[in-house]
Amino acid sequence: IEFIPGEAMVALMEIHDLSTNMDGLISSETRKDIMSSMMKAFEYYSGYYYERDVGINYNIWQIQAFAKLHSSLSLQSPENSDKLSSIRSYVLDLCDDIIDSKGWKHELSR
Repeated sequence: IEFIPGEAMVALMEIHDLSTNMDGLISSETRKDIMSSMMKAFEYYSGYYYERDVGINYNIWQIQAFAKLHSSLSLQSPENSDKLSSIRSYVLDLCDDIIDSKGWKHELSR
């Protein structure tokens, strides 16, 4: 099975979120590892995004993965407002790119 990074991150966040209500689905250590990996991924991919011109397909998966990260983090540690704000800004910037894309504008005009 081949996954692009965004798809894999969405899958990790899905299993993390499901495990909140399903004891024994994954260990607490795995849950922590997922959040740690997602925070590292956020640092890497947000830096990559702001330094380069990326395609819209990149944005779609990133939005899903990091919106889920934002949601999970806000439930776990709402006191971490600076990090939450950075993630929220990144997700909204990705959404703006989609809205500003020619393909999106073309679909809206039909």
